[in-house]
Amino acid sequence: MDSKVLSVMERYGMLSFGAAIIVAFSGGADSVALLSFLNSIKEKYRLRIIAAHINHGIRGEEADRDENFAVDFCNGLGVEIKTLRVNIPEISRQSGESVEECARRIRYQFLQGIDDLSLIATAHTLSDSMETVLFNLTRGTALKGLCGIPPKRGRIIRPLIECTRSDIEEYCQKHSLNFVTDSTNKDITYSRNRIRQTVIPQLKIINPSLHNAFSRCVSSLKEDESFISLKAQEVILNARAKNGYLADFISEQHPALRKRVIACLIRENSGVMPLGKHIDLIDNILKTGGQVQVCDKCAARVKNNILSFVQPGSKPKSWSVEYKDSVIQTPLGDIETEIIDNIDNKNIQKINKHILDNCIDYDKITSNVFFRSRKSGDSFSQKGRNITKTLKKLFNEEKIPVEHRDNIIILCAQDEILWIDGFGPSEKAAVTDKTKKILLIKIRRPDIERGY
Repeated sequence: MDSKVLSVMERYGMLSFGAAIIVAFSGGADSVALLSFLNSIKEKYRLRIIAAHINHGIRGEEADRDENFAVDFCNGLGVEIKTLRVNIPEISRQSGESVEECARRIRYQFLQGIDDLSLIATAHTLSDSMETVLFNLTRGTALKGLCGIPPKRGRIIRPLIECTRSDIEEYCQKHSLNFVTDSTNKDITYSRNRIRQTVIPQLKIINPSLHNAFSRCVSSLKEDESFISLKAQEVILNARAKNGYLADFISEQHPALRKRVIACLIRENSGVMPLGKHIDLIDNILKTGGQVQVCDKCAARVKNNILSFVQPGSKPKSWSVEYKDSVIQTPLGDIETEIIDNIDNKNIQKINKHILDNCIDYDKITSNVFFRSRKSGDSFSQKGRNITKTLKKLFNEEKIPVEHRDNIIILCAQDEILWIDGFGPSEKAAVTDKTKKILLIKIRRPDIERGY
């Protein structure tokens, strides 16, 4: 094991003279082997080592036993140890995470919070990497998820990443090292345990040299991953424009490269891990235009051939103002109204269509009317269409951007919509050759973009 670990540390630049290393120390065989090995080369490389142990509050007395073992083991080596006690089951219930996800998040927060400069060494092995790949495969991962656990990521290093569990057990036996065993490792209700206990043994029947085959496969996949990532960055560089990225240039790329570019852009501009559904949605709007919500704080938008990432403003508050004066003040500007009476059929035919779209039959107003913003569930029977549609469907058909839909002013009586700015009157409120009195509506809002 010693030669494998030293080779990995040198190859990936994990080892430097005088380095400070925080070792994630559970007390299990892997972490015992890691801490013992690093301690054995401490003097040669002038390493400063701190161990860090977390009691997750999951296994009661057994977890307390592990904590006591970790403290005693480190004291025996003369290594400083820091401990943390948390209630992972309770935290996971509050956060909505699985117990495994929550434990991982808390663990890395603790390790990274000890200081800002030290390397953080975890005891992940080649066996762990294989389990991770198989787990990712069941979740429909892309290429990156098939490359296993990286040997180094930022200041996190994994010196045991090319060692198997057999290597670890042999090392512990050779150096007479005691360790504790987590009883939950046998619980196959946890996905990774099921893979370890049932799936991998079956695969080893097919190929007894499974770990060697896996190592070769991952090595090849990493080369492909590195190449595609490099090409994706070249595309991003060439696609840069004043306010974003050239959508047509990105759309012309091979699908594998194009989707990698989109994934990189999501990560760079939103800070969240790209999901397959978001990548596909953005891919779909590169040519057609539109907007896709990536997360609460970021949306991807394609407009005028520019792909940009924006922070949508907070949703405007609903508003409603009663029509009772010739000038009505609203959050979107002033609405001027004028009543025109003594209308006859000849006069109506002479009215410009654009003006007519802003008119309703005044005599059709039989109750109090209000100017307001749109509401969920609104529907509208537009003049001349002989069909009632939801506003959502109507706006989609007219390709009105989502961000502009709350800037559209509606006139209604009770919950019945009589008129919509830009769409005109409803079938019921439309001016006809029998109309005697017209309500003309004019909107003054020079600073508001209506969006169509």
